Parts: sequence; C-alpha cells; structure tokens
Amino acid sequence: MATTPGALGRRYLPFIALAAVQVLLVAVAPSKVASRVETAGGRALSPGGAATVDANGNPVGADTGAVDASGNPVGAANGSVDASGNPVAAGPDATIPAGADMSHCAKSGKEIGPTYYMPKCKPVWHGGDNGGATMTGASATEVKFVFYRAKSDPQVDFLLSSQDLAASLQDSCQSAEAFYKYVNKRYEMYGRHLVSMEGGGANQGSTKSGNCKFPYFTGNCTLTPPDPPCERREARVIAAMKPAFVFASTADPAFFDELSKLHIVTMGGGATTAPPPQEYFTNAAPYYWDVFTSGTVAMDLLSEYVCKKLIGKPVKYAGVEVLHPSGSLTAPPRKFAINFPETNGDPTGKISADRFVKAISGGKCGKPGTVIEYPYQSDIGTAAQQSTNTVAQMKKDGITTAICYCDPIAPIFLSRALAAANYHPEILTSGTGLLDYDKLARLYEPTVWQNAFGPSLLQIQLPFDKSDAVLAWQDAGYAGQPDKTENLNFAYWNLMGNMIQNAGPRLTPENIQQGMFTAGPAGGWALTHDPHYPLIQYQAPDDYTGISDEREVWWCKSAVSTIDNEPGSYISVNGGQRYTAGQWLTADPKVFDQPCA
Repeated sequence: MATTPGALGRRYLPFIALAAVQVLLVAVAPSKVASRVETAGGRALSPGGAATVDANGNPVGADTGAVDASGNPVGAANGSVDASGNPVAAGPDATIPAGADMSHCAKSGKEIGPTYYMPKCKPVWHGGDNGGATMTGASATEVKFVFYRAKSDPQVDFLLSSQDLAASLQDSCQSAEAFYKYVNKRYEMYGRHLVSMEGGGANQGSTKSGNCKFPYFTGNCTLTPPDPPCERREARVIAAMKPAFVFASTADPAFFDELSKLHIVTMGGGATTAPPPQEYFTNAAPYYWDVFTSGTVAMDLLSEYVCKKLIGKPVKYAGVEVLHPSGSLTAPPRKFAINFPETNGDPTGKISADRFVKAISGGKCGKPGTVIEYPYQSDIGTAAQQSTNTVAQMKKDGITTAICYCDPIAPIFLSRALAAANYHPEILTSGTGLLDYDKLARLYEPTVWQNAFGPSLLQIQLPFDKSDAVLAWQDAGYAGQPDKTENLNFAYWNLMGNMIQNAGPRLTPENIQQGMFTAGPAGGWALTHDPHYPLIQYQAPDDYTGISDEREVWWCKSAVSTIDNEPGSYISVNGGQRYTAGQWLTADPKVFDQPCA
C-alpha cells in the first residue's frame, strides 16, 4: 500500500468507504417519485420480462407487450401511482422527436450497457449545438471532473485485511481508469468526453499508484479525528481547478459542503458514517448529490420501524442479563441508546439523531426517556476507551437496545466493550454506515452481534463476479476483476454518467437537476420483486439522495453469504422484500425464527 504510517489517531473512515465494497450493486440511476413508491423509469417490468421500444425509445408494454387504447404500456410506470400505491402506465416521451436514432437503446428502454442502473435511453447525438461552455468545467468537447481518493490508514488496512477489504492505491487507480473508459463508452455525452483532472504536488495520485498512471486527486487530510479546516482547504484547491464534477466515496462533510458552496457539483459522503441530513443537500441545491439516502430519510424509516414493531414492548432478543436484570422474571420494556459521531462538535450525526429521539420520545410514538444519546469522537486512538466508558454508562442507564448510527469501524470497539462487560443488549441496525454488510459484520464480536437485527439499506448481495463493478471493468476491456471494494466507487461513476446523460446537450446544474428529477426511478420491490436492486430515485422539489427503501434482516454467524460463500451473513426477512416510507408492517419483527449455530 503506497501510504505513510501515522499515529493511532489517524483517520479510519475513508478506508472503510473504499473498503466496504460490493455493498452497492447500486450504481445510481434515474430519478425519484413523490411518494417514494417505485416506478418503472423506462426499464423492464420484471427481471425476465420482454419489452420493446417504440420509435422514440419508450418501452411498449412489458412482459406481455400490451398497450392501452392510448398506446401507453400496460404496467409500466411514470412516477404516478393508483389508489393502492401501485405504479400506473407511462405515456410517450414528448422530448424525443419522431425518427430519432435510438440504436443505443436496449429493449428495456435503458441505454445499452451491462450494468443494472443504466439511464433511460436518449437519442444518439449526431452533432449540433450542445451549448459549448455551459457550466464550470464543461466545453463543447470536454467534461472535466475530479475523482477524490481519501487518505488511507495502515491500522484500518490491518482491521479490514481479514475480509479482503483493503484496496491499494494501485488497485483504486486501475479501477478508476477502467470506470472512466466505461462511462465514456456507454453514456450519451452529446459530443463531449470525460477528462480526469489530477491534483498537484502531494495531491498527485498518478505518482503514488505503482504502474497505474491514471490522473486523480489523492487527499492528505486525516478523518480520525476529522480535520474540517484541512478538508475545506483541499476543497478550495479542487474548486480552483474548475471541474464540472467532484466525487468521493468518503470525505468529511466539510469537504462536500465547501465544494457545493463554491458551486461545484459534488457527490458522495453518505455511505460510511452517519449520513448528512437533508438540509445539507437542499441548502446546497442543486450542487450536492449522493447515491445513499440522507440522514433525515434514514432516521424517519428507523423511527417508523421502531414505532410499529418495538416501542413499549418488552425486550426480546437480548442476553439473559438484559432480559432478566437482577434476576427479575419479567423482561423490562425497551429503552434505546443511539451512538453517533460528534467529532469536534460536528453536528452532522446529531441533527439526525435528534430527529430520531424526538420521533420516538412522543413525537410519533413512545414517551420522554425512551431513548438516550451517546455521542463519540471518530478517533481510532481513543476508540477502545471511549467504548468502555459508553458501555458502563449504558448499563447504568438500563439500556436494552443499542443503535449504532455510526461508521463501520466503531462497532468493532463497541461490541468488544459490550462483551468484556458481559452485557448483551439487542443490537438494532440503523440501516446506515455499511454496518449491515456481511463482510464488515464479521469483524464485530459474535457473542454481541448475534443479537443484531433491524432495517438494512443494502440489498441481498450478488456474488462479486456478477456485480456492476466487475461488469463495467470487463466491458471496458480489462481481464479478470477489480479489487473487491469497487462497487462503492462505481456507484459514483455511474451517478456522474447518469447526470450527464439525463441533463441533455446543454449541461448545466439546473438541467442536471431537472434530468435527475424526471428520468424515472429504477429498482425496488413493488415493480420487480427482485431483492438484489434497491429503489433508486431522486425527486422534486428537494430530494438529492438515491436509495429509498430497506429490507429487514438479522445476523447469523453460520449463515453462508451470497457475496463469497463464507459463513457470517445477514438473513433477510420475507425473501429480502424491501419497504419504502409508510410500508413497514405493524407487527413484531420476524427475526431469529430459524436455528443459527
């Protein structure tokens, strides 16, 4: 690994980002609908259904090929729903002229390509006026962008290496090169092509990546503890380079905030820790986007789950010392803890944690005192002692159910501290931070994590060789496979490609927003009944984040994972069925209902 060792307190979040991996077969797609009910968005209506397209490239029927009296496909969707919340038929796309060249369209109505979340097909561009220099970083022939690769930490590499989740700089560089070629090849650029910009001096990625010389920007700011002033300085350096797009799977919130304030379209930040609340995106509109959901949506979904399934009921899935404190014959009612990062006063995690606390402390259900907040500092050098102190306080407070709204390394220390204290509360997953990824959960203390259950933002994982990162790598002409952390990075490459294609010939931040809001959602359970593809949607007036549904899971250390055929996996409830806001059922969780050795 081409990195310089540092002190214990150096950052660990970034690596987890690059590290955690296959986690998203999700590579962002088109848009969002108002009620967060999934619609076709121009793709086939069922995994095996045949679909055709008309002269304008619009899907004509699906599965049966049937159309109604107006020529609209029966069963396709355009973002509207009927009284039962089911997608309704889509009409023709009036923006595509009759006779347009739709030769790059797949039968599904999406752009031809091997990956799942290809954008809705657009006519092949045969020249004309694309507006030229329509925004910063764009010209008539180029779209300049910066791929930001956060600084790594050798200690984090060590923690992750047992699960093959540590990528070298050369690995990351080679994958960036492949994805760059893939996006240029498969997405409609309207006469433009992507140009990757490189940092200078210590930020020059190509000089640190072995045999790979692809240009990118390598960061030099620590994230544990975070260094917001450093992140803002690097953001200003990048902004001065005048790119059209900047994306990073991991960086401090200050990085994205600074870039968006400088009117640079930026993407990332929500995968590997407590994701930013919705206001971070709306206040920067239309310059800040993410594949993952906002903290606001994540906490609203978690609140709904708690209110409908857990609140006011006796604790059920915990160790005997929690189920029967001091020898009591009756299990106590649930009392929740929520852990979240608040490093150097950063409010990102607390804003969303406060929203959850308000909701289940009488706002939507429950009563005051139902949940207690336990903030922590993102510092690997003090993580063990912090966790020991937190666990002691949780025991004193009578916590029965612990929620880690945090990064994926923090539970390593928290679960060890819980085990050392012989304290085994329920572990309620928040659906965020990649804690619900099989290979990461294997790093957590098994005697504690055997009580983990709850919502998961992630989907049932396909084997790595069937995932989007591998398909894109091979489509770009590369043999073998990229390193196993690349699905997370690929999600942002795909998001950038979708933005450019959906915006149309005149590439502006406003047209990007319009294109993403109107392109049509993709994936989701209601339409496909396929648990491998989350609902990705962006919707007017103010939703700039992607994944919009969750499944219910529980941890089993002996269950074989679909990712790598190794033991240690989350088991999906109801076959991996996914739920949008308002769809969680009012019933006890259907978890731990089969033997787990």
